[in-house]
Amino acid sequence: MKTRKVTKAIPFPELRGSVDNVTYPALAEAKYDGEYTVIHWHRKIPAVAMNKYGKCREDFSALNDLNELLLNSEANSCTLLAELFFGTGVANSLYELLSNKESNDLHLSIFDCAGINGKHIGKMSLMDRKELLFELIGNNFAPFSSVVNSKKEAEDYFAHMTDVMKFEGIVLKSLDSTLVMGPCGWAKMKKKDQSEFEVLVVDPVAERIEVGVPVTDKSRMLIGNQLVSVGCKAPNKYKSHIKVGDMVTIEHQGILASGSLRHPVLIPKTEWK
Repeated sequence: MKTRKVTKAIPFPELRGSVDNVTYPALAEAKYDGEYTVIHWHRKIPAVAMNKYGKCREDFSALNDLNELLLNSEANSCTLLAELFFGTGVANSLYELLSNKESNDLHLSIFDCAGINGKHIGKMSLMDRKELLFELIGNNFAPFSSVVNSKKEAEDYFAHMTDVMKFEGIVLKSLDSTLVMGPCGWAKMKKKDQSEFEVLVVDPVAERIEVGVPVTDKSRMLIGNQLVSVGCKAPNKYKSHIKVGDMVTIEHQGILASGSLRHPVLIPKTEWK
């Protein structure tokens, strides 16, 4: 695998929509636990995968396979949106990706097409873009997905993707939605954990506490009594009820290999409100 860095980061869709505001029918796609990636391809230049920080990856197996498919298409160039992941891409696969950044054993879930033959197609409907994407590469690299006709169907599909398939969630996209590189109406349903942690520090000034997260090895076995101090925002109206040694509930999206928490949020107790 070859990697390099460009100085300019690239825009990407930021999921800011609300599940309650999704219009149906909608497409529900599995949320792979990886790294957002834009793939640039030209018939005369091999495909390049670039993340949102400007790091480029070239010449790895999945990307080379994609390059061959595109060479057999009728297109001369295209820009594809994908998730780069390690292994199966299920929940917590991001940890494996972060520790195998230069691995050749990386995979792609390609979920949209932003441009083809030098023409931006973001104003086309999602289904029209999906049709063009199918013409380019067929169902190769396509994420698990299903069309849902109601919020209830979306919730059922979410339960299947998280409980059975073990993905971290789904992304809901109205079938007529356009492609927005920035805050957009796509909505993410993501499974979150809630854990009890001991308070180690209550900041006397800032709206912040620190909790102790037990250190584990890769198999999630506890390593002695080691704790990692993890900061979490605590609004003053809640912080006034907290003291060192208390046990508090923190909602998060997994424990990182470093011991830190992914997107920690303090859950207030009923009596604090």
